[in-house]
Amino acid sequence: MVPEGQEAPKRADVVGWCNLIANTIAPGDRNSYVRGHLKAISKSARGLANWLTHQGGARRPDAEIVLNATQNVIARNCRDASRKCSTGTVP
Repeated sequence: MVPEGQEAPKRADVVGWCNLIANTIAPGDRNSYVRGHLKAISKSARGLANWLTHQGGARRPDAEIVLNATQNVIARNCRDASRKCSTGTVP
């Protein structure tokens, strides 16, 4: 999935990996808005998770919001990547 000549993101770089997935599953000018959306929700979910991790007074509803955001990113990226891989459009 990492393009030839490009260095892979660090293992813990969630946003970097999600950006790479977005670039792979939504390539080209035609998909710029979709790609931008995928990147934005990934970055937002990561920010929420980071906030929750360091928030002293977080409550269950806060955790549920972060969980839902994280599940959305994973489901979206995995479903689309799986579809691309099964059709042979991802190397």
